[in-house]
Amino acid sequence: MAARSDVAALTDLCSRPNYNTTSGCPTTVFANHFRVTSFPNTILHQYEVCQPAPAFGFALTTKQVTIGKGTLKPSLSRKLWATSYVQTALGENKVIFDGRHIAWCSKKLPFGTEIALETTISGSDPKTANERDRLTVKIAYSAQVNLEFIHQFLLKRYRKDEQVLQGLTALNNLLRQTPTLKFFTMGNSKNFYKEQDAVPLTGALQAWRGIFQSLRPSQGNNIFWFSDTYLIGSLTVNVDVATTVAWQGDLSLVDLVCKHTNCRDANDLVSMGDRDRHKLQQAIKGLTFFVTHRQEQGRRKVLTIKRLMKTSSITTTFPMEKDGETKTISIQRYMKMAYNKDIRYPQLFCSFCHSSVAHI
Repeated sequence: MAARSDVAALTDLCSRPNYNTTSGCPTTVFANHFRVTSFPNTILHQYEVCQPAPAFGFALTTKQVTIGKGTLKPSLSRKLWATSYVQTALGENKVIFDGRHIAWCSKKLPFGTEIALETTISGSDPKTANERDRLTVKIAYSAQVNLEFIHQFLLKRYRKDEQVLQGLTALNNLLRQTPTLKFFTMGNSKNFYKEQDAVPLTGALQAWRGIFQSLRPSQGNNIFWFSDTYLIGSLTVNVDVATTVAWQGDLSLVDLVCKHTNCRDANDLVSMGDRDRHKLQQAIKGLTFFVTHRQEQGRRKVLTIKRLMKTSSITTTFPMEKDGETKTISIQRYMKMAYNKDIRYPQLFCSFCHSSVAHI
């Protein structure tokens, strides 16, 4: 192994010149950072948004449905936030919502310090909806966020404390507000993707192109050259490309599984062994879809695959109450009786999505 001096000699490395010297040649370096020319120094009012557990709905525990702890999926939180009952309570104020449990507004909201609103994810009238579908969204005033502290921090006149961090969080969510409404977000909410021009991959997968953006502070010891002017201390928006992998969305669930497992048709899936079925379950667990046999009502209800069952629609049964009596009925028979539909592949194993028969 060559010594360090030998490596330097072989690669002809040169020492870095001392700071603030005239040696070397000036050069322009372009970075994927864009300067924020101005931002407000107003006071924002911060609100905590939480949703207590429903009495029956969704078979979820309190921990799973509490927005205030950030455990509810952002997509579901945004659906609740976008319902007319919540938006009416906000009035005409422009409110920033992080999709989890915090909201900001430049003015105090009209309801005072706290409000509890009953709504449904589908946006239907909670007074006529089933009790299991009714949810309560609670909005409570929590703090003030003064953006002037960010101005002072950038000029090195103020330390980086909770006030500065809260202000940067609010501005970052303001930056993401419009892209969140127009594009898809997966996992990291700083990444935004579009389904158009998706690149097909193997196994019923697609590559979606997108962008990453985030607000970054730079204090007074960093000097930027911008439009023939030296700038001391600034906010910049870091923009980069991003790519994610998603399931192909224009297929039925059976066709998607066949394409993913390289099966010719659903009949090949019927003979799938326990090991292969477990591998398939690991791949599609958490996949969301909607049903078509319930027309518009089914399209509004997004279901999530939790696991794959060993039994088919012929052998999978559940208790059903009819004419005051509780009888056991198979899924195949129920579909024929309730919707006059014949299951296309009755021998194929079922997917478990929900413990309630109301979703069949």
